[in-house]
Amino acid sequence: MLVLLDARTRPVAFIAIVLNIVALAIIPTLPPDQRIFGFLLFVIVLLSSLAAIVRLVTQAKAKDHTRPNLEAKVDALMAKLVADKFLPDLIIAIPRSGLIVAGMLAHALGEKKISPVLSLVRNDHNEFDNPLNLMSFTSKDFDENSVRPIQVLVVDDICASGRTLVAARAYVERHLSGADFNIRTAAISYLGSSSRAAKPCLTSSKNPRQRFSALPAT
Repeated sequence: MLVLLDARTRPVAFIAIVLNIVALAIIPTLPPDQRIFGFLLFVIVLLSSLAAIVRLVTQAKAKDHTRPNLEAKVDALMAKLVADKFLPDLIIAIPRSGLIVAGMLAHALGEKKISPVLSLVRNDHNEFDNPLNLMSFTSKDFDENSVRPIQVLVVDDICASGRTLVAARAYVERHLSGADFNIRTAAISYLGSSSRAAKPCLTSSKNPRQRFSALPAT
């Protein structure tokens, strides 16, 4: 099981295993009337350790960068977009890994519509107020005769705390007229680093509360 973990989580799992071995070795040395308590403590530690290891393994597998896994997640997100009837007229990517997802989405959308991809550029303060982020277009630049709002998808690979997607969406909304543009956020997976984490509008997870993802979090 340890081989499924990455270098950062493997020591945690190893320590949990060692603690269980030590606890199991100590039980026979306890007085007979205390062994039951030692055994109960061992069971509690064991179950807690197993739960932690399973979580770490799930996270490690979810961060697999191999192409089949990434393609499956993008396909799942694409299916969500189709089901919600939200086929973006414009995809705005959060670099770096968000560019990969945005490109794959645009390629998948190619059979249904052509969706240009823009990339946001952060400034020295890791914010999006950057003169390179040109948002001077209007809805008429997409379709002069359209009576519906232009659909814009702000996409990243992973949403952990949600701060990056929230900041990116806020930046886009400040520069695009709200009445003319329908802006949503998406990530191929949602980590949910805390109970206060902001969820993206769409993820590739079948269960919206699924917390594990495919690429390193931003």
